[in-house]
Amino acid sequence: MNRNIRFPNSTMIFIICTSFVFIFLAGTVSSLVAQENIIDKALNMAEEKYTEGRFDEAIVFIKKCLESPNITQKQQQRAYRLMGLTYIAKDYLNEAKNSIEKLLKLVPNYKPDPVYDPPPFINLVEEVQKETVATVAEPEVEPSSKKWWYIGGGIGAVAIVTAIILSSGGEDGPEPAKSLPGPPDLPTN
Repeated sequence: MNRNIRFPNSTMIFIICTSFVFIFLAGTVSSLVAQENIIDKALNMAEEKYTEGRFDEAIVFIKKCLESPNITQKQQQRAYRLMGLTYIAKDYLNEAKNSIEKLLKLVPNYKPDPVYDPPPFINLVEEVQKETVATVAEPEVEPSSKKWWYIGGGIGAVAIVTAIILSSGGEDGPEPAKSLPGPPDLPTN
């Protein structure tokens, strides 16, 4: 009895190719998971540095995380929040505001946590949200188009004033209207 099982060449090629694809995908997934874990660890270190008052070191960790091409949206949210907190602690309000703007672009309905977030951070988030709403509500008009609105409005105002002056009586103005005749008599039968 011959127990050697022989596969056709096409089946062998399929098995080999499938094995390589599986190995490649497994390596890629584990690499991405490793990258994600590295970013999380770096953000944990940044939070630790922030808590210790070592703000410059925290910013370095955060910037490295944000430069990573494999950073997830949740990690970006965490990084921008922490960056805003760190800049507020350093009293760099413009930089903090910039970080919060990026956070709100990422998560437009972001709500700070009153338990974990300090009042200056909460206030700045609310301020940036109000500015964002005001900017969306009133789109910026280009200065050149404003000029034409002013010119058009000025010409319109001059035309209205001229019409009022000409229509108002006066010595040289038109004669006043005479009274209108009464209604006609009713027919009699």
